[in-house]
Amino acid sequence: MDPMCTELEKNSLGFVNLMKEFNRYCKPSERLDDQQMLTHFERYIRNVPRMRALKSQMNTTDRVASSNGLNPLPVAERLQNYLNDAITLDGEYKTSVLSSKRHANFGMLYTGDMDVSEFLDIDAHAAH
Repeated sequence: MDPMCTELEKNSLGFVNLMKEFNRYCKPSERLDDQQMLTHFERYIRNVPRMRALKSQMNTTDRVASSNGLNPLPVAERLQNYLNDAITLDGEYKTSVLSSKRHANFGMLYTGDMDVSEFLDIDAHAAH
């Protein structure tokens, strides 16, 4: 899994908040509209394969909707889809890392051929 994903949720929310903060303090003529925010956000996440796949999926949905005379996904909904997927991806990555660490730690502690009785106050080979 991509190491960039561990902080994707936090960074994605931070990026969106940064754009909103920019709009709060900039001149009214310099404010970013929703489409500009989406464009900047998609540039920000373009190196995350799963986010590229989600973008492609949403673009396909928009093309199908357009060909049927329906409206495309609103920008706010597109951003929310990205953030939801980032949260899911981040959780999957953290679970994967924790699982890997547990296996690595167990492997370091027990290799199968080690006599653990030297670390204990009991004889591991004694009959009960």
